[in-house]
Amino acid sequence: MDKRGSKFCRGCDTSLGEVVLSLGNQPLSNALPSLDYQGIDSRFPLEFRVCSNCSLGQIGEYVSPEGIFSEYTYFSSTSSSWLEHAKNFANLATKKLNLEHDDLVVEIASNDGYLLQYFQELGCQVIGIEPAKNVAKVANAKGIPTRVEFFGVESAQSLISRGEIPKLVVGNNVLAHVPDIKDFLDGLSLLAQHGAVISIEAPSMLIMLRDNLFDTIYHEHFSYLSVTSVDFLAKCHNLNLLDVQMLETHGGSYRYWLGIKESEAQPSVQAFKALELEFGISQAQTLSDFALKSNSVIKEFAEWVNAQDSPLVGYGAAAKATVLLNAAAINSDSFDAVVDNASSKQGRFIPGCRIPIKSADEVFRNSHSNVVIFPWNITSEISKSIKDDYPNFVGEIWVALPSLRKIN
Repeated sequence: MDKRGSKFCRGCDTSLGEVVLSLGNQPLSNALPSLDYQGIDSRFPLEFRVCSNCSLGQIGEYVSPEGIFSEYTYFSSTSSSWLEHAKNFANLATKKLNLEHDDLVVEIASNDGYLLQYFQELGCQVIGIEPAKNVAKVANAKGIPTRVEFFGVESAQSLISRGEIPKLVVGNNVLAHVPDIKDFLDGLSLLAQHGAVISIEAPSMLIMLRDNLFDTIYHEHFSYLSVTSVDFLAKCHNLNLLDVQMLETHGGSYRYWLGIKESEAQPSVQAFKALELEFGISQAQTLSDFALKSNSVIKEFAEWVNAQDSPLVGYGAAAKATVLLNAAAINSDSFDAVVDNASSKQGRFIPGCRIPIKSADEVFRNSHSNVVIFPWNITSEISKSIKDDYPNFVGEIWVALPSLRKIN
């Protein structure tokens, strides 16, 4: 077992301290077994730590990236709100960087082309880099040139050697999923030295700690980022954090703009770092409070589920569902099904708890059970969809995090 993330920091090699929050032995959150699978779902420790030197949150490595991402069940285009976010970013970045016709935009972990399609519509050349073969196949079928590979120094050198020099490199919700963060940042640094500006989006660790969003901790999510840690790591790899923007996505995210080390940073960088310092992002008391609140929510959810008179229905077979259900030791006795609109997930189980994943039609045509929404970050979108598409639905709609509550 690689000891990055459990014994020493994957960002700065500092020895890591005690576990902040243990969510037990959990299955891989997005490894959804088929309904006819009779084997045992592999489980691995899910233990969150924070580096005292660079403030990088992290978990240990138990499965290789190839084992996690070579085949993937998540397709970004499933969410209409995420598509709107992507389109808005394409327009913003084009204006901010004065992108011209035929300028190259490269996206790392480009999924099914959800973002690059909008840059393509604006006249840019695009290249996607996506490790999941099944997802890349969908993107290529849409006409989004996508290469099946993991990004790092070798991938960056390949782009440069082909004369494919990007003006913009985008990495949305990918830096946190990289175990070898040093190789990844060195690859970005190479492209920045050839003129690329880099935009990275990632959930805010401050908000995760503040709102006890522990269900964003899962094995595919190796690191938990803050402005403090990104600024520190950028400097270690001949990069400079130029600007930071707050986003509403994923319950609260940052957009980090990076460039060559000589570039001048905007005041936003120091302002956000000051907020994190005041919050105490790596202080023992802050981390202890996070663990206490998280364990309290898990206990409350388990007690509420077990007190229900009839089985529930879940909505959204996201990683958040796997983490919460397994942490609370919930199984198919308490949930008839979890609804998900992605056909790639239907006909499978939530791992560990073995709750079947079904289409909305299959569930809501025959069920009036109360619903628990797991992707709390798109609660409004899901709730509206249920009410609009199934006007005869009479059950209650609940969401478990940041706190258990009924929303209708």
